[in-house]
Amino acid sequence: MANICWEKIYESRDLIYTKEQHVSKTQNKHKRTEFKPMTFGAIYGMRDKKAAEQLGVTQEEGQIVVETIKKEIPVVFSMVENASKFALKHGYVVHNTRTNSRRWFMPVVEAIQYLKEMKRDNPYDQVPGIPFYIEYNKAQPKHLMRWSDATNAESQARNTRIQGTQADMVKEAIVSIATDIRSQKLDLVLLGTVHDELIYKHPIGYEIDGMSAGEWISLQMRTIANLYLEGVVEMGADYETCETWTK
Repeated sequence: MANICWEKIYESRDLIYTKEQHVSKTQNKHKRTEFKPMTFGAIYGMRDKKAAEQLGVTQEEGQIVVETIKKEIPVVFSMVENASKFALKHGYVVHNTRTNSRRWFMPVVEAIQYLKEMKRDNPYDQVPGIPFYIEYNKAQPKHLMRWSDATNAESQARNTRIQGTQADMVKEAIVSIATDIRSQKLDLVLLGTVHDELIYKHPIGYEIDGMSAGEWISLQMRTIANLYLEGVVEMGADYETCETWTK
């Protein structure tokens, strides 16, 4: 994504984006690090000015970055935008169909309840506190909410399906691995988690089912994660084995 966006920026400057300028894990790593917040930032509603500040480019070039990301992954943007609309209408968002876990937005839930009462008791009264005329019988929950509450719900709803599903993946992987540890009496101990990273302690050179412990844990994580993705993409999981854990 970084290379696609930088190529568009250079194109707007009438310059050629050369192979030497390309970004990867081994080449121009600092530019890769700088770009990391861009994709999720755009998905979660980042504007051109913020994108420009983070990349050190003009605001017009920041807009190129945001628009390019949207064009590259339109289904993702459709998903998060629909989640925002759903949250403001129903007061919750379902993260995924595997767990059906959901996030509730209480200001919306309270507005829904109050609106239901007003539609029943005073349907033709005017909704107060908004800069246009609308009666309760035609109002939506957002018309009864503070602007900041509605904006926060919209923003949080954009990312909750992504972050909530990722959390479900990690939790289920932990449970699955723990089940195997118990049933197979494996010498593995979970030390902690860091977002999507699991940290296990095991003897040096320890193997499980003919695989190194790290490879086996990676396989368990991938297997669980791919149950959520329904064949749309294939999830990977890197692993590293060290004498001590470092962040």
